[in-house]
Amino acid sequence: MTTLRWFDESARVAFVGAGLSTPEALCKLVGEPVTSARTRRLIRLERFDAVWFVKTQDLRTTPLPLRKLPSYALRGSPVTREATSLQTLASLGIRTPRLIAVGEARGRLLPRTAALITRRLDDTVDLVRFLANTTDASIALATIAAAEALVERVHNAGYVLLGAKYRNILTPPTGAVSDEQLAILDQPNLKRSRSARLRAKDWSHMQLDRQRYGPAQ
Repeated sequence: MTTLRWFDESARVAFVGAGLSTPEALCKLVGEPVTSARTRRLIRLERFDAVWFVKTQDLRTTPLPLRKLPSYALRGSPVTREATSLQTLASLGIRTPRLIAVGEARGRLLPRTAALITRRLDDTVDLVRFLANTTDASIALATIAAAEALVERVHNAGYVLLGAKYRNILTPPTGAVSDEQLAILDQPNLKRSRSARLRAKDWSHMQLDRQRYGPAQ
């Protein structure tokens, strides 16, 4: 049975002590649902005097679509790829949720289960929720500009996100005037590339979300 790779010793002691030491165990964990898909789910967990987010994927009973098989066979689960992207972004000096643990149990060719634990970034809210709640257009526009500067910073470092969406950008509840105040999460497809086409894809996502969630011009 595959165990998790831990990046925080105190968290490891707490989770392992509670019998939560494998992807399989985390797949069964009960918490507050945040999102769910065909094989993946994200829960919010308040335990051990902290708030954690636990993302899991269980492929033991639900087969993947054929078009996804090559990606999973070569690159693994998006859940474990997300952990790699968090480490890469952090190495670029970009804020991310704190990576606590990650693990993947594989079958002969494909992952069977995967799990990722991160710790909540306190005093942050995703950009979609922030824009829905703010009434000050100037603060909203400043925060959007900071988010765009964050994407530009990733591009200048030689990477593309391929998941540059407002829901994946965290801001202080009062807004931001600098990209250094923001954090980014949920980027399993982060890759090193200076492709103009892939950069344009990031900007297309950002522009669509600006039209959908930004203040009226």
